[in-house]
Amino acid sequence: MKPTLIGFTKWVFLSATFSFTASAADIGVLMPVYSLLFDEGVVADKWGADLISESHRPDISWIGNFNGVTPLLVAEGSSIEATLASCASEYCVLSIGQLQLSDTVYLDRPKTKLQGLAGNRITYLDSVDEVGAFVEIGDNMQEIVIQGLNLDGHFLDGQVHEYGNTPVFGILIEGQDIDKISVTGNQVHHINSDDNAHAIAAYGTGASEAAAITNLSIKGNQVFDMRTGSSESLVVNGNVNNWEIVQNAVSRVNNIAIDAIGGEGTAPTQISNGRTLPGPLDVARFGFIQNNTVVDMTTLDNPAYNSQHSWAGAIYVDGARNLLISGNTVSNAEWAYDIGAENCLRSRHIVLENNTAAGSYYGDLLLGGYAPTGYPEDISIGCDPLSSVDDDEGHGYVENVTVKNNQFNTDTPVDDQGRINLQFRIRQSIITQSGVSEDHPNGLVSGDENSIRVAE
Repeated sequence: MKPTLIGFTKWVFLSATFSFTASAADIGVLMPVYSLLFDEGVVADKWGADLISESHRPDISWIGNFNGVTPLLVAEGSSIEATLASCASEYCVLSIGQLQLSDTVYLDRPKTKLQGLAGNRITYLDSVDEVGAFVEIGDNMQEIVIQGLNLDGHFLDGQVHEYGNTPVFGILIEGQDIDKISVTGNQVHHINSDDNAHAIAAYGTGASEAAAITNLSIKGNQVFDMRTGSSESLVVNGNVNNWEIVQNAVSRVNNIAIDAIGGEGTAPTQISNGRTLPGPLDVARFGFIQNNTVVDMTTLDNPAYNSQHSWAGAIYVDGARNLLISGNTVSNAEWAYDIGAENCLRSRHIVLENNTAAGSYYGDLLLGGYAPTGYPEDISIGCDPLSSVDDDEGHGYVENVTVKNNQFNTDTPVDDQGRINLQFRIRQSIITQSGVSEDHPNGLVSGDENSIRVAE
């Protein structure tokens, strides 16, 4: 992205966090070695990305374990926690109607389902000005369903809460050793923060593969009228493996609608050649972003970006790998789709196909690292994700991406950056869209050049 732009979106990118020191002239030689040693066995001459296997789709068969369980009603004047404590069966189902919260609902019991009754509404008490989340799922939780809840950021009198600088989540899944979570058919809306807010967020903090958030399904939710500051409405971040964000509808939000993130320091960092880098598992991976709809996403009313247009992507890959992004529809966004590399890592193995876009302010696809120099070439770049800031980011790579069969329909963006804007360090990617030309199709590039083919 252009460093002169005002109010850049929150970016971070994942990949293998191998770091080496080399001159720009050496990079073309070293890249094949890097691929062989650190890219999970993918050979150096591999172009584009293969579809990830359906075996990585999250397992949802366990949801049937709740069939036949008699629900407990969360009675007026009671609480979710109190009702849950009275549940004597292995699997517990709570039915929720009207409910006012004074604090976050912490789900610390596995094999639990929260289901909303018809016309349900969950709000915070008028006296509560700052909240962490409506519902939070933490460490060591398994088999939890949150279904059909209406999480409303309004006061009872219809006014919108102003949550100040406190992070606000509708539904937060955060921690380690979390498995089999379904967030389905909920409404999350009118959460109003000028700093950081999210509708549904998963943050994997675990330090090992076994400690990841796994088998996460975010499906069929409605998210609307969100003010998320520098954050995003639907997000998976850090050590999250085998997940899906599918069939959701996001509308009238003032920053990124859907985001897959790596490299933010959510999971532990690592030291390589004396530099602090994102850790190898600090990456959302093996995920499906499919059949979602995003309408009306703009940063014009977002104080985090000085209430100006910013290069925010409606559907943004922010450091993730091994993804299928297909069947999505985006209309009236700043950028419709964005695959970038904020931090010191490599975004890779991503298929973007059969999506549509229209009415984009800047353009329909933004691709590549946005800073003019990459982190291996310039060892002075600070790579610690816990201390980096947006203005000093964008030094990563985008590798082995396939873009094909999309309908990018924005004819004349208001601020015309080109329907497709290719930035820096796009390596061995295939882009079969009109208006894209080959760039170093032999793949032997150096420094910040791109290597792009236009046919498979």
